[in-house]
Amino acid sequence: MLQKNELYNVKNPADFEFDVLARVKVSDPDAVQKEVKRIFSKRYPDYDLGLIDKAFDYFRLCYSGEHQDYHACEMPYHDIQHVMDVSLATLRIMDGYEQKHPDAPLGPERAMLGFIVALFHDSGYLRYSSDYASRHGAEHTPIHVSRSGLFISNFLDAHEHTDKVKIAQTLVQFTGLEQKIEDLKFADSLYLKIGYMIGTADLIAQMADRQYAEKCRAHLFTEFSIAGMTEKKALDGSVEVIYASADDLLRKTPGFIDDVIENRLKKSFHKVYEYAAVFFGGRNLYMESIARNRSEIIHINAQK
Repeated sequence: MLQKNELYNVKNPADFEFDVLARVKVSDPDAVQKEVKRIFSKRYPDYDLGLIDKAFDYFRLCYSGEHQDYHACEMPYHDIQHVMDVSLATLRIMDGYEQKHPDAPLGPERAMLGFIVALFHDSGYLRYSSDYASRHGAEHTPIHVSRSGLFISNFLDAHEHTDKVKIAQTLVQFTGLEQKIEDLKFADSLYLKIGYMIGTADLIAQMADRQYAEKCRAHLFTEFSIAGMTEKKALDGSVEVIYASADDLLRKTPGFIDDVIENRLKKSFHKVYEYAAVFFGGRNLYMESIARNRSEIIHINAQK
């Protein structure tokens, strides 16, 4: 079987910690914070970026377990690198939209809220330090999106953005399956576009990850197992096996990718992934990486 380095044609394993542009180290919040501020300040040169710094500071405290109210992030798949990757992808898509639609811009206020939601979209996996009922963050998988909404609300309230709480709680729902996309409504239609962008970024960032195959097999199956999502019980008591093993999950991953692209990215989220190509100057590096990952996973599966 080919090794990871051979599959991805990289010489240094540390390269897996970088984004699709191979320039930003997405395992490092400091590096992502710097890039986020660069993009934001270039697009909105007169806008105060103080909230970005506050959000990253809070993120570090909570995800490291240094905040008294939370255990450190213990998710092997939905980890810090995943969140950083999604946050950066969200901003890139929003920036691509701004370039394409100068006549109907999102503007800095909406873009800032969209970024904050992306940054904390998986905070619902964090366990409270006072929570003695659960043993692992993955146990919250079925309701982690709503929990993330509460986390975001607390952050916005603490920084005097209470007026944005309801919008943020709706925006984060685009990253999960707790509510149907068609049921998510906004008085301001531009927030609907941002919802599509956040939901899209959550999907394309993980599927474009340079270690996607390995993370699905080694980490995602673990999370599903802890969450009790590897099988489903019917009303008659029978059990349907969804993923029999980590290898079974990987075997089904190409089909998952196809379904996500056709039904989630193209239909539910109205192809907003195309704005990433605008950001990159013509090529959509996320979609290219996804196609490459899909081919490599098929190659891995064929060798078993």
